[in-house]
Amino acid sequence: PPRVSIAGLGINWRMFGSNGQDRKLDSGVIERFKKRAPDAFGPNHHIKSITNPRRVNRAAHPHFAAYYHDNIYVDENGLQITHPPYANSRNTVEKIQLNHYFTKSREEFMAKIDRGRANINNKRDPKMFDDYQRDEVEDLTALNLFNQFFRFYKMNDDQSTIRDLKFMFAEENPNIELLLTCFHRAHGLKDQSQREKYESESLEKILKIQDMPIYESQLFLDTLPELLSTSTQYRGKIVNRGIELFKNLAEFYRQRNQFVEFVDYLRRRELLELIR
Repeated sequence: PPRVSIAGLGINWRMFGSNGQDRKLDSGVIERFKKRAPDAFGPNHHIKSITNPRRVNRAAHPHFAAYYHDNIYVDENGLQITHPPYANSRNTVEKIQLNHYFTKSREEFMAKIDRGRANINNKRDPKMFDDYQRDEVEDLTALNLFNQFFRFYKMNDDQSTIRDLKFMFAEENPNIELLLTCFHRAHGLKDQSQREKYESESLEKILKIQDMPIYESQLFLDTLPELLSTSTQYRGKIVNRGIELFKNLAEFYRQRNQFVEFVDYLRRRELLELIR
């Protein structure tokens, strides 16, 4: 929808079991496990998210992020995912899916239990292994994509990056997010002269943007450490813009009686003034 900004894509799981394997084999996971549970299987409603890190306020959960003001995440059809935020009841994988090899073989699942869970202080019940042994659907999607990708994929770092940068700079009205992405890509160029050229072009376009909405201001400020790591000729302008935006954001949250956010942006502005 035009009134909001999409910051993340929630992708439904497709749960794969052991495919009758008791022990770990030498071949790769997508070659070993080619059968999964049917679409209606309950855990297939769960999602994981591809998230735009520039729009993340905090990491809320292993399945989703909490975004800045007016940012949402959607499913593959552009429909907003709301409650519960870790699942999508529409459960659709026509365009993209996430293969979840939850158990693998029995041997691997027992080792997984012994390791414990990353964010909860307990261990899974070994009986869960049997609950996830569903192999009614043969699914070769990942294996076919794997074979296709490595057959045609060629890497040419600087050349492909410069081609991408020229394409992005050709945008008639580039927004702050696109320009920050350009700067980040330029920062990774190995050729120093090319790196400095495209970093400078990115920064010049960024600093020409006058009125930034709230979320774009937050994008700029979250990227300050990276922006200030470049050549000195732009640092003064970057710091001045940062001070201005910190002041605007502090006032934005003060008017909404969000005291914690107000103080946070106030203190960060003061810090930047000290740096200046």
